[in-house]
Amino acid sequence: MKKLILLFSIGLLLQSCTTLEDLTFIPREEKLFGIDFSKYTSQNFLFTPEKYIGGYKSIGLITYEYLPAAEYKKTGNKVNPFYNPQDPSSKSLIPIVEWVFESVKIEQVMDSVYKISKNMGADAIVNFDIKVKSDPVGANAKNPTTRFGYIISGFAIKRD
Repeated sequence: MKKLILLFSIGLLLQSCTTLEDLTFIPREEKLFGIDFSKYTSQNFLFTPEKYIGGYKSIGLITYEYLPAAEYKKTGNKVNPFYNPQDPSSKSLIPIVEWVFESVKIEQVMDSVYKISKNMGADAIVNFDIKVKSDPVGANAKNPTTRFGYIISGFAIKRD
C-alpha cells in the first residue's frame, strides 16, 4: 500500500512539473442559427412550431433523421517528431489521417422533409421541432468518431 501511495505521489509530482501555456484570452464568439421558411411559404406550405387552430385533416407523424457520411482518409502530411536522418527507415514526414465528414446543410434536410410531407399529401408540418443529434461511431475501432446531424419531427396535416 505504501508503494502504491509513493508511486501515485511521484506521478502527481511529475505531472505538476509539466509546463503548460497560460490561457490569457478567449475571443468573443457569436453564432446565429435560424431556418428561413419563406421558400416553403411561397409554395403554400406551412412549417410552424405552434399548434394549428384552423380546420385540418390528419396526415401523419414525421420524424426525419439525417446523419452525414464520413471517410477516414489521408488529408496531408506533418513533420515526424521522431525523424532520425541517420536511420534510412526513418521518414521526415508522416501522413495526417483523419475523419472527413460530408457537409450537412439544414436547407437540404428541410427540403427532404418538405418533399416527403408533400408526397404524403400534407401542406403543413405543425409542432415542428428540430434537434441536433450526435452519433458516436466505432467504439470498438482504433479510430472512433462522433458525427453530428439533425432530427426533424412534426405533425403533417392537410389544411382545410
